[in-house]
Amino acid sequence: MTEASSARSSRRHHWRRDVIELAALFTAVAVADAVANTVVHGPSGPVLLCASAAALLATAVFHVWWSRRHENAPPPTDTGATAASPGDRAPAAGGRETTLWRMRTTVRDEPGSLAELCTALATRQVDILSLQTHPLSDGTVDEFLLRAPGSLAPGELTRTVAGAGGRHSWLERADAHDLVDAPTRMLGLATRTALDSAELPLALRQLLGRCTIHSVPARSLTGQPLAEQVPAEGVLEDHTMKFRDPSGGSLTIERPQLPFTPTEFARVRALVELDTRLGQRVPPRREVLTLPEGNEITVRRADTSDLAAAREMHDRCSPRTLALRYHGPVGDADRYLGHLL
Repeated sequence: MTEASSARSSRRHHWRRDVIELAALFTAVAVADAVANTVVHGPSGPVLLCASAAALLATAVFHVWWSRRHENAPPPTDTGATAASPGDRAPAAGGRETTLWRMRTTVRDEPGSLAELCTALATRQVDILSLQTHPLSDGTVDEFLLRAPGSLAPGELTRTVAGAGGRHSWLERADAHDLVDAPTRMLGLATRTALDSAELPLALRQLLGRCTIHSVPARSLTGQPLAEQVPAEGVLEDHTMKFRDPSGGSLTIERPQLPFTPTEFARVRALVELDTRLGQRVPPRREVLTLPEGNEITVRRADTSDLAAAREMHDRCSPRTLALRYHGPVGDADRYLGHLL
């Protein structure tokens, strides 16, 4: 069901209800007028007046009951409705719309702190789908996957968490991919990394969310060192992680909006070590494509053996093309070719 058709259906529903209530109002006025005339001109005026009052009271009680019954009733189902996209509001039990959220907050490392937070979320009808804990020296970072009512605003959710003792809270919309548990996700990312060395940056982004990855070659074409010397075990700072790049040089990961935890650092280090131990891996896969003119071309992954051909391609490119591709001085293009391949 589209939003326009839903809005039209809602307007028709309200229009019919308004007509019924208006008709009931006119009927009540007519009955009241008839009763008033009977009371004034009839012999049993007091009796009819009491009976009218009782009838009006019964009508009011019935109207209140009828209104509440329709307000609490679940919305009608529509077989033509399409499924909601991941992360959007989706119907939950009872016909309510819900929203998936990823939330991270820091609580005191004391017994009962997590229970207090969970109780506060339960009072707002928020369902906890998954929970991961990251112990730190000054507290515990709890990462939740939440299903909250669609009417609950993000600000209200963060205020609820803060009232229960949560500090440095971070909230972001989630989707169906976040429903996968952490061990299963790590196994999948390790498999992708083991099959193809080019999958490491993609696996890291899927693991850490929105982040920036810098891969710097060890040396320039003239032999000058470019990358900084990183210890074998890596470096963890608040918003930065540094490792030795498996292809040489250094690998720097930054996430300004959210600090890294020791657990995330350990997971990233495991993937980097796996890629380093396995060495460079290029899947021997070739795809044959047919152009509109009927010519067939073969597409394969490039590697270091294509360095000469890539430099020849650079010679055929204009300086503007190279500047747009590498976002820097044109002379830096050849310097990065070996590292990229």
